Amino acid sequence: MTPAEQDPHHPAHLQQNLLQRRRRANGGLQASDAPPCLSAAQQRLWLHQNLEPVGGLYNMPCALRVRGAIDVEALRRAIEAHVQRHAVLRTVVEALDGQPQARCDALSRLELPILEMADERQALDWLRGEADAPIDLARAPLLRTHLLRLDSRHHLLSLTVHHIACDGWSMGVMLREIGQLYEAFSQGLPSPLPALAVQYGDYAHWQRQWLDEQRLNSQLAFWRTQLADAPALLALPLDHPRPAQQRYAGKTLRLALPGELSTQLRRFARAQGVTPYMLLLAVFNILLSRYSASEDILIGSPVANRFPQETEALVGFFVNTLVMRNQPRAELPFDTFLQQVKQQALAAYAHQDVPFDRVVEAVHPPRSTSHAPLFQVEFVLQQALAQRFALGSASVEPLPRASGYTKFDLTLALEDSPGAITGQIEYNAELFDDAFAVRMVEHLRTLLASAMATPQARLAELEMLGDDEKACLRRWGSASQDPLPDRHLLTCLADWVAVQPEAIAVEHEGQRLSYLELDQLANRIAHAVRQQGVTKGQRVALFMSRGCHYLAAMLALFKLGAPFVPFDPGQGSQRNGRMLQRSEPALILCDLASAPALEHLQAPCAALCLAPASLDRQPTDWPEAPASGLDDTAYLIFTSGSTGEPKAAMVSHLGMINHLQAKAHDLNLGRDDCVAQIAVQTFDVAVWQFLVALLPGARTRVLTGLQAWEPRALCDQLEACQVSVVETVPSHLELLLDELQRQPRALPRLRWMISNGEPLATALARRWFEHCPGTALMNAYGPSECSDDVTHLCLHAAPEPTQPYQPIGRPIGNARLYVLDASLGRVPAGVVGEIHIGGLCVGQGYYKDPARTAERFIDDPFDNHPGARLYKTGDLGRWDAAGNLHMLGRCDFQLKVRGCRIEAGEVEAVLRQHPAVEQSLVVGAADGNGQQQLVAYVIAPQRPAPSAQSLRAFCRQHLPDYMVPAAVCLLDAFDLLPNGKIDRAALPALASFDQAGELPYRAPRDARERRLSEIWAELLSVERVGIDDSFFLLGGHSLLAVELTTRCREVLGQGLQVTHLFNHPSIAELCEHCAQALEETV
Repeated sequence: MTPAEQDPHHPAHLQQNLLQRRRRANGGLQASDAPPCLSAAQQRLWLHQNLEPVGGLYNMPCALRVRGAIDVEALRRAIEAHVQRHAVLRTVVEALDGQPQARCDALSRLELPILEMADERQALDWLRGEADAPIDLARAPLLRTHLLRLDSRHHLLSLTVHHIACDGWSMGVMLREIGQLYEAFSQGLPSPLPALAVQYGDYAHWQRQWLDEQRLNSQLAFWRTQLADAPALLALPLDHPRPAQQRYAGKTLRLALPGELSTQLRRFARAQGVTPYMLLLAVFNILLSRYSASEDILIGSPVANRFPQETEALVGFFVNTLVMRNQPRAELPFDTFLQQVKQQALAAYAHQDVPFDRVVEAVHPPRSTSHAPLFQVEFVLQQALAQRFALGSASVEPLPRASGYTKFDLTLALEDSPGAITGQIEYNAELFDDAFAVRMVEHLRTLLASAMATPQARLAELEMLGDDEKACLRRWGSASQDPLPDRHLLTCLADWVAVQPEAIAVEHEGQRLSYLELDQLANRIAHAVRQQGVTKGQRVALFMSRGCHYLAAMLALFKLGAPFVPFDPGQGSQRNGRMLQRSEPALILCDLASAPALEHLQAPCAALCLAPASLDRQPTDWPEAPASGLDDTAYLIFTSGSTGEPKAAMVSHLGMINHLQAKAHDLNLGRDDCVAQIAVQTFDVAVWQFLVALLPGARTRVLTGLQAWEPRALCDQLEACQVSVVETVPSHLELLLDELQRQPRALPRLRWMISNGEPLATALARRWFEHCPGTALMNAYGPSECSDDVTHLCLHAAPEPTQPYQPIGRPIGNARLYVLDASLGRVPAGVVGEIHIGGLCVGQGYYKDPARTAERFIDDPFDNHPGARLYKTGDLGRWDAAGNLHMLGRCDFQLKVRGCRIEAGEVEAVLRQHPAVEQSLVVGAADGNGQQQLVAYVIAPQRPAPSAQSLRAFCRQHLPDYMVPAAVCLLDAFDLLPNGKIDRAALPALASFDQAGELPYRAPRDARERRLSEIWAELLSVERVGIDDSFFLLGGHSLLAVELTTRCREVLGQGLQVTHLFNHPSIAELCEHCAQALEETV
């Protein structure tokens, strides 16, 4: 690894200046008669190999292609003389009382086996196996040699040495000396090499003495400061989940920077006053920052560490690893960042003497068997070795490294040769696919060229993607360009009224409406609403129970051009009251079932009860054209808000129709289909479930109450009503499959099961096809702000178990999706960014909330049409190599529980309304079953403090049940990070505090209660359950209640229903109820 002598800024020159100053102060290395000992680096390597005995992980294989005549005996003697010359190659390591002990063995004769190879392929396969074969550290020499003969003038020379006796510089010394010895021996001459004044063992002794406590502490102090609060893991875009235990399986991809680019690099580095190493390190930092969305990058970089000067001629394990930490902030100009990298590198060089393992001990980073400590990416730049090795007149060419191991997630190893800079990327094959390495090479080249072309540009402005990759991302992001919607939904309804007036349009329980009857009912409601003074553009609140009248009311408001605002009469009255005030409706529509709930609200306007008797007096015709146009607002729907207040997203008829057309198209809906409407009306999916059947003239079946979510009841309805399309969340789908497994049944009419709202586990998708192989599965994704779903993934067979979760698919027609970084730049496939949505689906913003509208609805930089906007979803996503989009969670702390999107801030705001609460923080945590739960951490300084039960009850008064925290933990104070933010890592884990609150514990009294207590504790992930503990106060919810009821039937009988648990939520109450029911039947 000899430096380029003409470059005064080369790191090795800077290193030599430091070493010369040290030599003047400390003197040189001297020979020692002391017994052999191991250096600090050797001790570390021996320990790692014993802790993780992974084949040839620490081998240093070198393979050389030799063309021409060679003297095999001269070559054998040359290698033997080299091993005799360097005692480290004959120094074995054995364990004595668990500690490594060094012993230098004599070498009588070194063999050079000659292996006959049939062809090149066989030879390369053999080299791969040889590179991965372990070397026994207890047997000398620590070098294996083989000569592979392809023909009399074509050989491959294999040299495999253990890293404990060699490093990159040493390999250069080895090849140079073997070449010189061969030259002499092939001519019958003695060795031309002078005797070595010192050996590696002398250096090991010297190092222990020189690196005394004062020097060690001085350098460790630097590294403690340099690496303080460093991230433990670089979040690279992995193609596969990181395993719990590293297995170091590696692959290699060769790369080369074109000669012109390499020449430009050297010229640019010289002009900037840096070395090629520093320039490449800076660009590599930017690349990793783009990949990880992090501005704190740690890279390991080996240094030769040849101090004192006498070590330069030795073979041995001298190399030390430095941690280069840089902050490639997006707003920095590249030339400024380059100088920062230079200064950081110089500072690291000045403190390179302390062994890396001592740095790890001092910094004490989090340790894991799944990744290396402090850094997981390595960067190497060294001088090419080929020109230093020759075998007489034969030509010698190095072969690419053949090892199947890698020590890190990524290693970028480059060689600076006189022509071009070449090298390879080593990557962990368990984490990355081959395509990742190919893309990385192109990104590195493009980024390097961009940085040198525009050194004053901000880092965020540097180009990383090539033209082909940009075109590919554009194609993935707008996979379908369907015709623009040009027909109003009411036009479709009118057509079907004319074509099939008697066909059933909607049904709910005992009520069925034909297309004609539905249209006439909508007309009656429209007349009734108009008589209340409602005009186009005025909002109308639908405070109604779901059913046929609800659908008719939606259509009536479309006829009037009045946007509807859905409400759930069954949710918390305070939240409904806030939403009514914010939406400013001109009228509230209710029905006989919902009218009592409305009486408890302070309604901001008049209410109209759609009683059948009053509607019967209204006209059944509506001769006017729809008052609403495609660009008008169709509805407002409230979503969870980060400030604690829900946001009212406005959706146009154009966006709504586009989504309905996409659903009808991708589901291939026809007149014979039946779509189940099961979602609560305040969820955005309820809109398409109510309306989509009107496009193909199909039928909508509204399922409410237990029919909508209790698995047995829902399966009964799907079968009895011949439903062909149904949608639910994955956690509910699990329960449906449990029911189908307990009671197998055929659902011959069910063509599509749609999963939405939560990540769809691949195991769940495979399980679906095991039970329902003839029913396709769609995974859909989309926010309320963009007219509901914007992507579809259609599965017609069980997916391969290659990933834990299924992607969300590709864009629907007329939608455009982008995965962007914080600077709104496209990120490449595999890299995580924020999902942005463009196209017809983008909504109109938030009602009377210009600040949040401006924050989330931004100008579309990729669309030249005036007024084109993007919606910033706040969701993290990435494209896979097949062009499918994966959703990976929230950018902020917004959560999803049981498929419901929740902004933690809204729950926190309600908690802070409690008179005793001063601060609150709501986070997501997985319970014992891996299900996401809300956990609230509360600071309540008043004494006596409120109980966890009372705080959850308070939340239940103000929030829907899915937004009520499953557990509340009262703390004295939050631990803070240096930046003043709450240290979330310091929060107590879910299992470390009593979820049940302060209820006195009452133990089960008999075998039946003991069995129930066991079942409850298992499902609720708590240590124990008393017979008076409430299922819901312990963290239970409706979906879990279904599973609990099913499990409890084995104890309490098949007659147990979910409603019994709601009415009798403790074990004692439930047992008493079942006992009474049994007595009544006797």
